[in-house]
Amino acid sequence: MSTQDVSTARRPPRRRAVLRLHDLSSNCAKLVHKMQQINFGYVEDLQIRNGEPDLDKPYTVRRKVKMTAARDGPRPKTFGSKNFVLKRKIIKLFDQLRQVGHGTISSLEIQHGLPFAIEWNETSPIPRNPR
Repeated sequence: MSTQDVSTARRPPRRRAVLRLHDLSSNCAKLVHKMQQINFGYVEDLQIRNGEPDLDKPYTVRRKVKMTAARDGPRPKTFGSKNFVLKRKIIKLFDQLRQVGHGTISSLEIQHGLPFAIEWNETSPIPRNPR
């Protein structure tokens, strides 16, 4: 093989660490199951503590039902399973919650049992008056 052949050879794709539902904390796994139950809708006013959902605090679920949908209800493929591989959107959601740290998610939109969009308010610190 020539030097040129080595430099232009395709490298094998990087393997990502595979995360499964059982790798998550109890509260994060409960949120994944809640999203699967909702399928289409919103979780609102969700408290975040130490980067994790606090499901012991009250939150609101708004369900969205499409009248044109052939079927509604929980996601049948993974609902109840404890060992499925997490999709990238779920991993990204929990990365985002860790960045929030402490606060309230005003709205988590769910489509097809997966997080689609997340909204939260950030409060800027009150400036101190110089004395």
